Amino acid sequence: MFNTIYIEIYKVFHKKNIYVFMGIILAFSLLLTKAMQLDPSVNSSTFPIALLKAMFMLIIPIFASILLGEVFSSEFRSGTLKILLTRPITRIQLLISKMIAIFLLISFLYTITLIFGVTLGAIFIKGAKTVTFLSTIQTYFLSIFPMFAFACLIAIFALLTKKDGSLVGISLSFLFASAIVGLAFRKINPYLITSYFNVTDLLVKNAGLTVKTVLIGWGVVFAYIVIPTLLCIWIFNKKDMA
Repeated sequence: MFNTIYIEIYKVFHKKNIYVFMGIILAFSLLLTKAMQLDPSVNSSTFPIALLKAMFMLIIPIFASILLGEVFSSEFRSGTLKILLTRPITRIQLLISKMIAIFLLISFLYTITLIFGVTLGAIFIKGAKTVTFLSTIQTYFLSIFPMFAFACLIAIFALLTKKDGSLVGISLSFLFASAIVGLAFRKINPYLITSYFNVTDLLVKNAGLTVKTVLIGWGVVFAYIVIPTLLCIWIFNKKDMA
């Protein structure tokens, strides 16, 4: 099992797309830095959080969709999954290994974003610090889980389609549909995973949130991780690899 996890992590982190993603994150960070220099409410300590929120809205979900397409759809289409299953591993072990690799890759992308945000904020954004570095790290770390939950949800479609490009369309449609539903039906917002992309709003206790609200929020996030993962296992076990 551990060898399978290592192989999947190695494969994911050696994809050329990773360098493209890093370049896009850097370019976007530089553009946002230029824009935020004109905003007096943003200082060097709050810029990394502003960058995170901007990345969460569209860029990271698209990255996750592309990666899921390569991890599942492309490997199924090329026959790689069938070859992998000739090894002494079960389908569940292979699927879980791929999901762990995706989680670590999302964590890596967030770490890169944090490094760019802190570095560029310190160099180009002026103003007194109002947020501690430890608080920023906490926000980035906690933000990984809602995005991973989103990835688990999109993984269902990755297992059902052989076309990588369609996953990006599905992801964008889901994001826009969630935004529309959230605006039209406010009471549904706590049950939409996109509501938790801004982790500081609903997942971290502050003056405006009760412990109960935070616990419900995390319950929803982990439900979006567990339920889609179980559904992925069921689909993967039933899938014809021929």
